[in-house]
Amino acid sequence: MKLLPISRRFLVASLAFCCCGMLISGVFAQQPQPRNPLSTQKSAQKTASPKETRENGNIPAIRTVGDPGQGENKANDPIPEVLAEINGEKITKEQIMQEGFRQHCEELLDYRIKMYLIETECKRNNITITPEDITEEIQKMARAFGLSSEDWMNRILEENGQDPETYRNEVLRGTLAIRRLAGARVQVSEAEFQEKFEAAYGPSVQVRQIVHNSRPKMEQIRAAVIANPDSFATEAKNSSTDTASAAYGGMIRPIRRHTTNDLVENAVFGLKPKEVSQIVEWPQGNFILFQCEQHFPALEVNKNEVREELLTRIRQSKTQAVADDVFQELQNRAQVQIIMRDANLAKQYPKIAAVVNGAEITRLEIAQLCFKKYGKQTLTERVSIVMLEQECKRRNITISDRDLDAEILSRATQEMPLRPDGQPDPQGWLNVQAKNMNVPVGTIRNNMVRPLVMLQKLSTDRVKITEEDIQKGFEANHGPRVRCLAIFLDNMRRAQQIWEQANQTRNPEHFGDLAAEYSIHAPSKALRGEIQPIQKFGGMTVLEEHAFRLQPGELSEVLQLGTETYVILFCLGQTQPVVTNINDVRDLIREDIAEKKLRIEMQRYLEELYTRSTISNYLTGETSLAREDSGPQPIRR
Repeated sequence: MKLLPISRRFLVASLAFCCCGMLISGVFAQQPQPRNPLSTQKSAQKTASPKETRENGNIPAIRTVGDPGQGENKANDPIPEVLAEINGEKITKEQIMQEGFRQHCEELLDYRIKMYLIETECKRNNITITPEDITEEIQKMARAFGLSSEDWMNRILEENGQDPETYRNEVLRGTLAIRRLAGARVQVSEAEFQEKFEAAYGPSVQVRQIVHNSRPKMEQIRAAVIANPDSFATEAKNSSTDTASAAYGGMIRPIRRHTTNDLVENAVFGLKPKEVSQIVEWPQGNFILFQCEQHFPALEVNKNEVREELLTRIRQSKTQAVADDVFQELQNRAQVQIIMRDANLAKQYPKIAAVVNGAEITRLEIAQLCFKKYGKQTLTERVSIVMLEQECKRRNITISDRDLDAEILSRATQEMPLRPDGQPDPQGWLNVQAKNMNVPVGTIRNNMVRPLVMLQKLSTDRVKITEEDIQKGFEANHGPRVRCLAIFLDNMRRAQQIWEQANQTRNPEHFGDLAAEYSIHAPSKALRGEIQPIQKFGGMTVLEEHAFRLQPGELSEVLQLGTETYVILFCLGQTQPVVTNINDVRDLIREDIAEKKLRIEMQRYLEELYTRSTISNYLTGETSLAREDSGPQPIRR
């Protein structure tokens, strides 16, 4: 008995609001046959937008992947007609294929056109990618990263969520095809290798930065820090508009050659420790000032030992970079007509999605691609939505368009710039989310905002705020914080050794040297132990209790934060509160706590629903049964 996985893209994205792969895969999929009844024309004008195509209901009747109308034997179709049941309510293959087509048809039609053009170009150039070629590529990449072929495949499949057959026969085959078609454009020169080597292992310089959008203000800042170089960190905290680095006194990761741009690298590599750079003008009207902390020599790395890894990375990067150029060149020579974007042609030829060089690409083929790539994901999302709908019906909770509009308006107010008329931009928010998730706007409204609103209404009555909550919120947000340097380690014995070294010379410079050398936490390592000031009630009780007991200049004991995480703190002192009267901020604290508690209750409610629902996923073969002691059951239809 397996519990149905809870990897729900839209619900996770909704809760988060509260709190070259596919491009070059499938090169040798079955090609459409040239039996076009239409007269093609080069790059036909698109008379319907992608948004209209997906949202105006112009979707074919798609019964099954093995549609008898396409000459396939329906009895041999391994995919069941009913894909899932939630408390007795069925979700059919028809529903999931329609939903997948609605969300992803534009993306996968463009992909299929590109793949067809690659396929035909490979045939024209007598390019053949054999299974042996693919195996050799896997072995080459595995060797480059010091792994066995099996370990490399396991890592790639885990990262991309693909099965071995898809990765070998679509992704890798497509990558090799693009590389051969691109020819000399993906060859790696010795100069390119040397540049990559310097970027990875060459000399670096540790700097602090101040960012501002006003040049006159930056000139004032520069004059002040030149007069007093030791004030740079304080000036960064007080004046820099880059809040991420301002929190660390302007400290950023060490810069190596060929990792940013010439303006920045030329500005910082010529600096001596404590020296301040000229003002560097950055795009979007920003200006940057740097101060050198120290220079680090190149790492002692044998070029031959890392050559294959770096060459592999360069080839991958160049292949991705030229892929779009290759596609564009092929498309410029092709005759492409997008039928489903033309309202009139779509009515005449309802089963055809596009015609490429006289060959048809059918809507059913695109629907099958959508199901293959997104079927499991779409089904999992639909299971969650159905479960929420059932619970809302059981509790007589209704969700209106006004509710959705109000939530969208709230999100737009919090997350989007105001329109020129000073009003929030809800449509702009929807458009941004749709672009980020590569789905239609209607999907954001119905599959992300609507489940979010359902969960909010189901969970709101669980949120209770006490006076103790408000007091803790005040201390967390407005109370003193402890400024510390920290060294993070993953081994108790090593932690004890580093503690002994830190204890021998108790000063921030020595502790920073140890952090830069030994800390396993990348930001604290790069910033010589600097971390954000530690607040009370921030969620790390052990760390907070010890930090607030430390005096300036005092070293903590070795603190264990997890099974393999240890930390040593060096106290720099406490910050002074700015707000001292809780009544001045009581309403803001209550609002903040209410929002945070609502998030927690929404997540709990969702998990409880899964616990007390009977869910059968016939596509994956997984089933979870409702627990008898899990409270009221959702309705069964």
